[in-house]
Amino acid sequence: MQELVAFAESENLGTIEPNQWDLTYVNHLVKGREWQSPKDWQEVLPGIIGSTDVVSSGVFEAIGMHLSFVLPRNSGRLHVELTHGSSILDDEAQEVLLLQFTARGGITDDQDYADGLGIGHQAIVRSFAEITGERVRKEVWKQEAAKQ
Repeated sequence: MQELVAFAESENLGTIEPNQWDLTYVNHLVKGREWQSPKDWQEVLPGIIGSTDVVSSGVFEAIGMHLSFVLPRNSGRLHVELTHGSSILDDEAQEVLLLQFTARGGITDDQDYADGLGIGHQAIVRSFAEITGERVRKEVWKQEAAKQ
């Protein structure tokens, strides 16, 4: 932050007075790695996708959603977006679920941007672990079980 403030001053751009912090993590859940078909999405993301078998009129094929959570002590918001599409990974187009977490909040006398980024990081990491399925965390990402 100090470098940005110094740059703005040296270039006569005015004074920077931050009023918000913002942190985003983007996760690509790739077909063939985390999932094989849309039927697997409930297992990959059980914290946000319920059963798709309850609809008998067709076969589940795509998803898009936005969830918003108030962070503790009203310190900000956590936004979770899930979309289905394709992405260029390793120079090749691949079908993915794009799971994006954005935490943001205001800068106040009690919370500066560094505090906010810490709160946002903790909220994103914890929420990612709570939303994703145990099989994918253990078998695909080789993560150990979360300590209770």
